[in-house]
Amino acid sequence: MILVASSMIKVRIVFYGTGYNKYNVGVNYQTIHAEHDAINRLKYTKNMKTVNVLVFRISRNKKDILCGKPCENCQKRILKDINQKGYRVHRVYYTISNDEISFIRNSELCY
Repeated sequence: MILVASSMIKVRIVFYGTGYNKYNVGVNYQTIHAEHDAINRLKYTKNMKTVNVLVFRISRNKKDILCGKPCENCQKRILKDINQKGYRVHRVYYTISNDEISFIRNSELCY
């Protein structure tokens, strides 16, 4: 996941976090999705910053880009957890295929 702060003139990467899906976590064999893992690593900020999030998924053979659209639970976590760390999400961009990216506006994210 990449958080990007943007303005009309420039775009800069605020935070580059990698997250990995983790399976069989805890006694109930729960999973942690990559989005949640990356947000856990995100540092707190005192000044509220508006950011865009990029989520992408790569095939096991690392040759293809796959659909990386966050699930409903991850969308809720992105809004809640990033906000608690001092960031406001503008859009969540995600990969669809090797040559296509789409996005979800803040207002369209699951609450």
